[in-house]
Amino acid sequence: KAGVKGKLAYIDTGTSYVFGPESDVKAFHENIPGSSSSDGTTWTVPCDSNEEVTYIFSGVSYTISAKDWRSKPKDGVCTSNIYGHEVVP
Repeated sequence: KAGVKGKLAYIDTGTSYVFGPESDVKAFHENIPGSSSSDGTTWTVPCDSNEEVTYIFSGVSYTISAKDWRSKPKDGVCTSNIYGHEVVP
C-alpha cells in the first residue's frame, strides 16, 4: 500500500496508462518486489507480478488487476503502465 492520498493523477481512459507525481509512483513501485527505474518515470516490473492496484475516487474503490497495469512481456521484460510524470491541475 503506497498510502498516497489527496493527490492529482492523469488516468488516460483511451489507454491503459496512469500518470502521477514521481514520488507517488515511486511509493507505489516500492511495493512491487523487483521493480526498478533508472529515470523515475518508467518502471520495469517482474512479468509475474500479481499485485492488484486499488484507486479510490470520492469514496468509491476501483481495483485493477496486475495484467491491466503492467505491459505484456517484450524481450522478457515487463513495463508498468503507471508512470511518474508531473501532474498540474
